[in-house]
Formats: sequence, structure tokens, C-alpha cells
Amino acid sequence: DLHSLQNCIGIGSASSYVSSDSSQNSKCFISLMDWNGSITSHDITFGFGEKRRSRREEDGLCGDLILYSLLQYMKEENDILLEDILKQDYGDAILTTHSSNDESISSIKQKTQEILNKNTDAVLALPFQKSEKIEMKPSHATSLPNDPLIFPGSFNPPHIGHVSLANAAIKTMKRIRHQERQTLLSSPLPTSLPTEIQSSITYHYTKHHPTPSAIFEMSITNADKPSLSVEEVERRCGLFASLANKEEMPMDWGVLFTSAPLFSNKVNVLQKYLPTTFSKWSIEAEESKRKVTFVIGVDTFVRIINPKYYEDSYENMLEAVRDMGRKGVRYIVGGRLEQGKEQGEKSKFITGQEELSTLPNDVQGLFILIREEDFRVDISSTELRKQASSSSAMMDE
Repeated sequence: DLHSLQNCIGIGSASSYVSSDSSQNSKCFISLMDWNGSITSHDITFGFGEKRRSRREEDGLCGDLILYSLLQYMKEENDILLEDILKQDYGDAILTTHSSNDESISSIKQKTQEILNKNTDAVLALPFQKSEKIEMKPSHATSLPNDPLIFPGSFNPPHIGHVSLANAAIKTMKRIRHQERQTLLSSPLPTSLPTEIQSSITYHYTKHHPTPSAIFEMSITNADKPSLSVEEVERRCGLFASLANKEEMPMDWGVLFTSAPLFSNKVNVLQKYLPTTFSKWSIEAEESKRKVTFVIGVDTFVRIINPKYYEDSYENMLEAVRDMGRKGVRYIVGGRLEQGKEQGEKSKFITGQEELSTLPNDVQGLFILIREEDFRVDISSTELRKQASSSSAMMDE
């Protein structure tokens, strides 16, 4: 999940060993980087004073230093001291450096600029608890969890309706995953699958039940409008932090900034950062597996299946939607309240069921409609902006 990503670290080592009769020194370099981009490095030069280690001993010592670096980072209590590893009588020399990358919300602007400069196409920001408030902090490197819920939008501003839809989508996805587990466990796995894959699948469906991750995705580039400024992106990211300090956000959530205004663009970008699971499975099975689920409103759903956007061709629309399905894309659709058009006409809640029923069964299977009892918040970003504008005008008066 996204929370686990914050605990990820990377460690690497390079070494150069010389023969025991050489007049030169063997060397070992170890570098450890955390999720935030802070780096700790050890540059070790093995000495040869009165004693000299064999190449095998030097190789083992380098491995000990790697473990030592991990223990120091994890702040584990241990009795291992650097002096105990590097014996003084060998004349070893070590240079340790720390490079802190204590980024705050202002670095959102820097990361956004990287997207605008086309140095990257996605930046992930995650919530951090600071004192009694939540702040958003960008990751040094973007990585996404398996089978995430992606909620695309402009989020100007993000509001309780977005949060409620995300939570309803999580509830829906939990129900889907439970049904999938029951179906899989009631049938034997194909014997053609390698044993390690069978074990991995069994563990995944019986022991591993993580809460679906909800990622609010915002494209800072637009097909028809100018790109968002870095200041505007920072502002909207700050609005998510403000919202999180007032509302009950999903258990595992983040904000993803991309350069992907269209759904086809989004899929191409997301595929770069999603983990590869069951890679030894057959290609056909892997391609048909759900990889990402978009959380969308009913109006977006209606546009996705409207032939108007596919050169007025119903067949082109079906093929485009099926192609997304083959890439592992699924959709969870939230409804909305539609006001009566005529005076006295009652309002009704639109779920998209009427439009969905017109599609072939295989295409229908790509969309899951959230039940009205699971989600209904009659609010919109447009209305909130009007309220904010009205309040501002009253204050100016």
C-alpha cells in the first residue's frame, strides 16, 4: 500500500578488491537512500597494517557493513559497533556522509516543474502527520501499489463529495475482492502454473487483504487548455491537506500529479509505475488481469461510452473500451442527483444503469456501478467555487 512505500529504502554497494600481494588498497562503497531521497554513504578503504585480510575476508566485511548500514537506518538496538567491524590494527579508513532531503510542501512546485519540463510524467504526494496537522509531501521517486483505485479530476477544490466517492469505491472494491477470493478458493489452480506462482496466489487471496489504495490523480497538462502553474498545483495540493485535517480520508491515500489529460494517456503513464505481479504467469492471463480501477462519476461514464467521441462510431467506441479492458482497466462509477427539468418534476438519482444496460455483456463487465445507498452526496466543485466567490465578495464589501 501507499503507507508501506514510505518505509521503502534502497541500498547499493560497489567494491574493488586487490590481491594480497598488491601495494594498493581494496575499497568498498555503500549508499542507502530512503523514500524521501535522503542519502547515507560509507566510503571504506581497507588498510593493511601489521595484518592484512584475504579477499574473501574483505568481501565478508563488506557484507557486514551493508547489514550495519541497514541496522543504523532502522535505528534497531544492537550491540554492533563500527569499531568492532573495522579493527584498528588493520588501518582501515571510513568516510561517512549524510545528505538530508528534508522537503516540505513547497517542493511540490519543484516536482511539478519536472513534469512541465518533461523530465518525468508523474509525481506522487503522500500525507504526513506533522504536529497536529497533516501536510502533503512529494516522493523522491514515484511508485504505485498493486491494483489501486485511481480517482481522476481537477479537484478545484477537493471536497467531501470526492472523499465520500473514494470511500464508497473502496467499499465496493473490498466487496469485489472478497467475491474474487471466494471464487478462486472454490476452484483448484491450474496445474500448469509453477509451484511458486500457485503459492503466491494462494497467499494473496487467503492471507493478504490490504485496504485498497485511493489515489486522487490530477493532470497538470490539458488537451484544450494551458497547463496549470506550479503555484496552482501547490495550492490544490494544500487543499487536500486542509481537507484531510477536517474529513475522514481513506485509510491509504495520496495525490498523483501527471501529464496525462486523456484516459488513454493515464493508462500509459500508470503502467510505468505499477508493480509487476505474477510475471511468470502466461501473457494472456496477465493481460486480462485487473491492474487499475478508475473511480469516475456517472457523467464521465456516459462520455466514455458515447460514440460521439469515437468518430460517431458505436463499433469504434466498443473497440476502444475493450482495448482499455485488455490493458487491465476497470471502472467504478458513482451516481449523482439530477434535478427535475420541469417545474414540479421530482429530482432523481442517476446511477448509469440505464446506459450500462445497452452495452454488450463483456463491456458491461468493465464497469461497476456504486449503489445509491453506498454513495450519495449532492455537492459539486462548481457550487463550492460559487460559494467561495460569494463569500469573498461579501468580505470585500
